[in-house]
Parts: sequence; C-alpha cells; structure tokens
Amino acid sequence: MRISIPVRELLVNGYGQVRNKTLIAKVFGRQIVTYWCKRAYHKGRESFKDKPRRPKQTKLTPNIVEFILFLRVVFGWGTARIQQGLISLPEFII
Repeated sequence: MRISIPVRELLVNGYGQVRNKTLIAKVFGRQIVTYWCKRAYHKGRESFKDKPRRPKQTKLTPNIVEFILFLRVVFGWGTARIQQGLISLPEFII
C-alpha cells in the first residue's frame, strides 16, 4: 500500500503524540506503521520522501524469450519443464 508524503507525516506525528502503535496500526497496518516510524526516527524530515528506484535489468535476451514462448506454445510445456529445457540450451539459441 502506497501512502502519500503528508499521510506519512501524520502517521509518524500521530505515533509521537499517542505512543501507541496498536491504535495507529488499526488504521494503516502494523508493518506500515513500524516501517515509517523507524525510517522517521533514523533520518529526520527527508525520510518521508520516496527513495530513488533503479529499473531492474532483465537477464533474458530476446532469443531466450522467443525460445520460452516457443516451448510454451508449441509443446504446451509448463514452468518446471521450461526451466529444465533452459538448463541445456542449444548453442544456436544462446
């Protein structure tokens, strides 16, 4: 669940005033309250901003993706069988 920056501030300020996580956790959830309270305690005001996220790079080449789709469509293979097929890839696919 993503919450906005003002709501994050209210959450932490509410915890600071009440000092009872169970009351605030009923509204937001225990994990969210714990996460934001720890983050606010350690970093200060800038802790409410979103952290930068890098896009994940895929390890699959376009040839391997085509091979996976080929195995699924033509042979009707499932996930486990495709994994076994990828362990011993033919040289022309790599």
